[in-house]
Amino acid sequence: MLDFPFEESSFWTALYCIVFFFYLTLTNFKRGIANIYKVRIPTYKKQCAVFLIAFFIITHCYSGDFFHFMETVHNYDFTPGQYNYGEKIYLLIGECLNRNYFLFRIAIWGGSFILFCLTAKRMNIPVYYAAIFLALSFSITFSYARVTAAMMTYYYGLSFLCVPMNKSKVLGYLIGFALIICSTIFHNSAFIMVILSILVFMPLRKNLVVLIICLIPLLSLLLKDYFELILYDESTDEIVARKMQRYSEREMDFGISSYILNTSKYLSFYFPIIICLYTIFKYKKQHISYAILKMGKVVFGLVLTSTCFIILGQEFFTFYYRILFMTMIPLCLISTKLYCDQIISRKMYLWCCIPGIVSQVMFYCYNLYCELI
Repeated sequence: MLDFPFEESSFWTALYCIVFFFYLTLTNFKRGIANIYKVRIPTYKKQCAVFLIAFFIITHCYSGDFFHFMETVHNYDFTPGQYNYGEKIYLLIGECLNRNYFLFRIAIWGGSFILFCLTAKRMNIPVYYAAIFLALSFSITFSYARVTAAMMTYYYGLSFLCVPMNKSKVLGYLIGFALIICSTIFHNSAFIMVILSILVFMPLRKNLVVLIICLIPLLSLLLKDYFELILYDESTDEIVARKMQRYSEREMDFGISSYILNTSKYLSFYFPIIICLYTIFKYKKQHISYAILKMGKVVFGLVLTSTCFIILGQEFFTFYYRILFMTMIPLCLISTKLYCDQIISRKMYLWCCIPGIVSQVMFYCYNLYCELI
């Protein structure tokens, strides 16, 4: 059965990623980002570009979790009672696919990309433009960890709350809630998004927003007490406590290269976050669809939650960036929708996308450099 012909990162895997990324950028940036209204694209070219993006995500052999998870899948032990890394759902999928990592990535990351396209379509967002935004700004983040499957299951479920089904609103809500809850099967951290789903049904009032922002220090203390309880309470599940302890004790690399790369990555999130949330708060129901308004509330909740963790100090930094990265999917969808509806200008849309492109170029080039030395 066809599988990847390598088991560790090399110059050639790094070169493959950077060449593929530059090809997607050079062939799609002008027509898919910069000049959406000026360039007419034949349908078959859009479909071809979306297929290439899917293939890039599946074969995205960037150093990191790609190879760690490859080793995990190849060494799954299906003997009852044996420990295997990751959630049980991945073990079941690995068993069904006979430990084939290529098929495994088609199922997990390819399936996640399909859910992304379906979510865009449900929210009346052009799939091609949303996919180009995702590929050029966040392909590394989308492709590197299994949490992507949890995020896409969650956001596809959330789309049923944002855009109710025409024939049966109740059935749509039931499907949405079921998918939202099922997202935790793919990654434990999805419970944060599940909790924040309640924001969809809350009014977006200026006084409430100001109050929540003022309460950030108090919320930070509550979160700290909660996670310390998990770490030190004897009744807490041992696996969960051990994982939390590992996250809180993870050492941060404060080298100059790490600082520059990470800063560029965080800015690639904060630029679209600021533009999208400012636009939503400014216009609200006047010009913005209810679907975008509802999803924007979840983004706002995730940003506040991640801010609470960064206030708590370095030992909680892992939680900060993991929660921040959960805004990736809605940022792609909201930014594209706001621009396609001509609510934000071309200049603002470029400010949403270009920081991500610059960040990814830096990461790809640095990865290639590390393989050369």
